[in-house]
Amino acid sequence: MQLVSNFLNKITMYRLMLYFLSTLVLLSASLGLLGVMPYNPLAIISQTILFLFFCFYINLGIARLLKIKPNTESSVITGLILSLLMGPSLTLGGLYIIFGSSLFAIASKYIFVWRKSHIFNPAAFGALASSLVFNQTASWWVGSMALLPLIIIGGLLILKKIQKFSLVVSFLAVYGALFLADRIFGSGASLLEGLSFTVNLIFSPFALFFAVVMLIEPMTSPAVRRKGIYYAGFTAILLFLLQKFAGGIPYLIELSLLSGNLLAKIMSPDFRQTFILKKKEKLSASIFGFWFSATSPFGFLPGQFLEYTLSHKNPDNRGVRRYFTIASSPTEKEILLTTRFAENGSSFKKTLIGFEAGGEIVASRVSGDFTLPKDPKQKLIFIAGGIGITPMRSMVKYLLDRGEKRDIVLFYGARSVDDLVFREIFEEAERRFDMKNIYVLPENNADLPNSKVGIINLGFIKNELPDMDERTFYISGPEPMVEALEKELARAGVSEARMKRDYFPGYEVNS
Repeated sequence: MQLVSNFLNKITMYRLMLYFLSTLVLLSASLGLLGVMPYNPLAIISQTILFLFFCFYINLGIARLLKIKPNTESSVITGLILSLLMGPSLTLGGLYIIFGSSLFAIASKYIFVWRKSHIFNPAAFGALASSLVFNQTASWWVGSMALLPLIIIGGLLILKKIQKFSLVVSFLAVYGALFLADRIFGSGASLLEGLSFTVNLIFSPFALFFAVVMLIEPMTSPAVRRKGIYYAGFTAILLFLLQKFAGGIPYLIELSLLSGNLLAKIMSPDFRQTFILKKKEKLSASIFGFWFSATSPFGFLPGQFLEYTLSHKNPDNRGVRRYFTIASSPTEKEILLTTRFAENGSSFKKTLIGFEAGGEIVASRVSGDFTLPKDPKQKLIFIAGGIGITPMRSMVKYLLDRGEKRDIVLFYGARSVDDLVFREIFEEAERRFDMKNIYVLPENNADLPNSKVGIINLGFIKNELPDMDERTFYISGPEPMVEALEKELARAGVSEARMKRDYFPGYEVNS
């Protein structure tokens, strides 16, 4: 399992999706060649190449026309999805459809936009437009049973990476429950017959591909867990109703998803804007802070994060997008991005560390549930490992600026005293509203008050904090640390409701 986690930490969600979709195409062509799938392997490969070609260059052309930096990885993913939905075809008429659906898909990202963020899933829009304009319905040939094992494996990797299990489970549960009820009460099937039908439906390649590839698309689905569940449930209900009462509509799958995308945008108004670097500061030997000014005001809660896009030459497997907690408070004028750098860091971070004042980065999608509870009387434990301290910095600074007191105990673990960044803010909180800070280091340091030697685990916390059972845990840091601590707390009887973790896709302190 650790091998899988290590792999996922070294690759972006977008690059993982690209590899997964490419493998689906290659496996399909191989199975077609062997006669396992009833599709011409040459048609599969040739139409995929055409989709990739058209999506890439249409995206490049529109971006240049609008004088913005193109996101080539996104266009490639759209091309792969379209190829798995349409055809496969080798005809001349098929060529027009490939070009047309590619054009509609890519253009939708630039036309149907809210605050510079596209509203609709591009591949679903391209497939719908193909049905309306060319009378060519998407075949969804990716729903072949031969591809089920790969879809399950790839889907699980993607969900582990982006932590959207609740969204996918909600969709499948609602979708399956509706069909189960319809089978039993509408068609008179027995419970066993209804269950058999439902299990086959929700574990079909079509339903799983739709859920783990189309439904979870980051730019068109809510990032907040609760809203994601509403979005998934709405899409499942609409898809069921369309399939039951509007079976003559050839594009009902795409229509249900695009309607869900619209609801998601209404629930979670997004933005996409350029941030301009005002100053860069060295916080420790390997940790730097970047203060950006936003071109337009936007709201966020302390502890939330943003997705950043930094276009650069020859991006590695980590890609051009990354998630970072907003380390500044909503009460501060500028936006603080804080991260650790390593010698073998990603191409993204190598580009970022070279930034000087005036450098530009694109930010979007305020997200995250790792926020302060509404009840100010609720006792809290902040547990931070390394650069995982950033959301705590945002929260505590916010409380200080607003003059709001909270009962907080901070356990802050780091490699060395120098890596204990933002101490001045936590120590000011210690003076002003009795926040308790405990610094946990691998070696003894007599010069640092409240420092302890050890590892932050259940035994350590119990020893330092007798009223642990009265508190809500906020845990942020490297994923192995967070997961280990969550398991310990769960075994000790701490409910899930009393544990909040700062997790976003691809969290890795040295990436």
